Amino acid sequence: SLNDQIEFFGEYEWNDKGGVIHWTHDDPEEIHVNGWIFHNNVIYQ
Repeated sequence: SLNDQIEFFGEYEWNDKGGVIHWTHDDPEEIHVNGWIFHNNVIYQ
């Protein structure tokens, strides 16, 4: 919803549109640190 706050952990990659955040989930191959998104007291991986 408008004005909701979120927290996230992942890998930022710049591009010509401003960027994207990758790896905001569990990496089953364990190559990357597991990321997450936190919204309304729920953690999404």
